[in-house]
Amino acid sequence: MKILNRKIDLPERIFAISLLFVLLSFLAFYLIDLRNIYGARDALFETSGAYFFFSYQPFFFQHWGRNSGFAEIIQWTFLGGSSVVASFCAAKMHNVNKKLFRFWIIISIAFLLMLIEDAGNLRHTLMSYIQWIFEERDQGIMGTLTEFTYFAILGGIPLYALIRYWSEIKNFTKTKIYLLIGFAFYALAASLSFLGTALEGLLPKNLYTVMGERFYEFALTLGDPQLQSIWEEWNSGSWFKIEFFLFDSLIEENLEIIASGALLAACVAFLLYITKERGKRGNRTNHSPK
Repeated sequence: MKILNRKIDLPERIFAISLLFVLLSFLAFYLIDLRNIYGARDALFETSGAYFFFSYQPFFFQHWGRNSGFAEIIQWTFLGGSSVVASFCAAKMHNVNKKLFRFWIIISIAFLLMLIEDAGNLRHTLMSYIQWIFEERDQGIMGTLTEFTYFAILGGIPLYALIRYWSEIKNFTKTKIYLLIGFAFYALAASLSFLGTALEGLLPKNLYTVMGERFYEFALTLGDPQLQSIWEEWNSGSWFKIEFFLFDSLIEENLEIIASGALLAACVAFLLYITKERGKRGNRTNHSPK
């Protein structure tokens, strides 16, 4: 009963919201794309793409997880908030603990770079020029090497901060746990993204298509009787292959929502803790004998 009656703090609420977004996205995928609830799937297929400033695809999961889609907007909000709150944490630590100050400065910069990558897809731009130089029409060795180097640098910045200043940050339990959750999920998402298309020009199928085919078959078992024929007809006449984008747009993007929500929760947990501790010290000073 004590656990049930325990007050849920702000970091837990932030992380719970990120999990709720993921849960709702899978529920909507099931109800709309698989079960055509209230004719919603039919409505998507009957909608003209002329209304949109992006390549319209009649699937909920693609509206959710496409570039600049709803999932990415949620991630940008969490990442942008994380960078701002981490900057506040650094400012709070400037005259208190130089190691924690440096940690939060590096982490704030890392979050900003992650936000820029998420919003701008810089690695795709770099890979495109590299593949042009080396005449790789599909992602080959040089494109994959470029992507690997890019991810290594981007991921290496927060990893350095964690390793270098772990002795300081490990004392803040909630912050530590949320940081580990956040970076673990981002590492998983980045690994899937990298391995999903690595060397696709040299292999019969990229890994995302292989994994997507398993997910595709499972989804068909949950769908209504019309689903298989609708998806097969779509795949036969479109470059947009459902198998690939099920993993790219639904799975990967939801992993990143969990990750970014955990990182924001970590920053908020630290800021609330040090603010509370300063308040306690201030009260003790104000009530101390003169």
